[in-house]
Amino acid sequence: MLVRIRVFKDEEAFERIMHDHSQALQRFFYSKLPSHPDVEDAYSTLMFRLWQYITQTPVQHFSGLAYTIARA
Repeated sequence: MLVRIRVFKDEEAFERIMHDHSQALQRFFYSKLPSHPDVEDAYSTLMFRLWQYITQTPVQHFSGLAYTIARA
């Protein structure tokens, strides 16, 4: 799916991979941030930054990249 996202800018593949990891990523944000709006903002920013990075750069480990960006 990562290749489909990078090569074809496949939004459906991106949605699918985000769906698979969304609960864990949101739990991570809830453990670090004080309020629900902050979590929503951080998650939206994460999705935007992931899309930008994955569409330009080959990625082998989605979850590693996602958590690296989430910590930033």
